[in-house]
Amino acid sequence: EPDVLIKGVLAAYHTGGQTLTATINLIPDAELKKPLLLMADAAKDNIDTFVKEASVWLDKSLTVLGAGYKRRVQWISLGVGAVIAVAFNLDTLAVVSHLYKDKAARESIASFASSYVNGTSSETFNRCLTAGKTEREKDQDCKATVELMNALNVDTSEIHKLPIGYTKGFWDTVTGKGLVGWLLTALALSLGAP
Repeated sequence: EPDVLIKGVLAAYHTGGQTLTATINLIPDAELKKPLLLMADAAKDNIDTFVKEASVWLDKSLTVLGAGYKRRVQWISLGVGAVIAVAFNLDTLAVVSHLYKDKAARESIASFASSYVNGTSSETFNRCLTAGKTEREKDQDCKATVELMNALNVDTSEIHKLPIGYTKGFWDTVTGKGLVGWLLTALALSLGAP
């Protein structure tokens, strides 16, 4: 790791009595040695100038590394979102269309969602989700989570009427507008939508 090696170079420089360039030449990694030697040469063996140059170089390297990591995570999130969207037929366009056309469903789901969000914290939700069925039913804090689970299991609830899951065949969904809806769902999930 570059920061550990730079600290090692500085420690060796302070204890060894050698020039900064000679101390850097002790590093076995040739790829790391090149920029450090250039910085030492530009600093003319002035340790303070070298430390400033090395700090700037290390900050830039970490920024580039972080940007690359973020890009990879976004692509992975998009892939995971696509798998989830296809596996469960989570078509954003179909859900939006259903809610736009069915006023009763829209109002019922909005009311249910509002009361659920206002009555449950994320910590409580996570605790209730991991708890066993009997624990969940006994715990008063888990009441809203139990109601949500029951609404998802009852065929007459408005939540259950949402066009989620496969009612037609897979290929019928793919050839319809399902592909665009899946892509929108995957994109929303990759950007962090709940």
